[in-house]
Amino acid sequence: MKILGICGTHKRQEQESSSEWLLKEALRTAEEKGAETKSIRLINYRITPCLACNKCRIGEKCPLLEDPNDDCKKIFDMIDEADALIFSSPTYAYQQPAVTLSLFHRVIPLHEIERSREWGLDIRAYKCNPFH
Repeated sequence: MKILGICGTHKRQEQESSSEWLLKEALRTAEEKGAETKSIRLINYRITPCLACNKCRIGEKCPLLEDPNDDCKKIFDMIDEADALIFSSPTYAYQQPAVTLSLFHRVIPLHEIERSREWGLDIRAYKCNPFH
């Protein structure tokens, strides 16, 4: 089993946060049970905010997933390869950090893949919905 840990802290690599420490402990326990693990820090990736262009909702490709300056496709590839995910992030003002929310906002084209089948559209924004 492959488990991907996704850390949403805004602290840079040299500063370990409590959410990152908890994620490492969870992944260490999974490794003890035989899982293959990997962790990423979202702050180390370029996640362009959704443009709200709605192209994904009408069967067109998400322009951001085609942008070489955006790393969401790389993150989606890692999520697709994983069998399970562990999200860890601090709470800022009773909410997820902005970097985590930016990733969650970008999954709309992935969910449109399933919806497109019902509408008879052909959406190719990404090869699949790794969250399905």
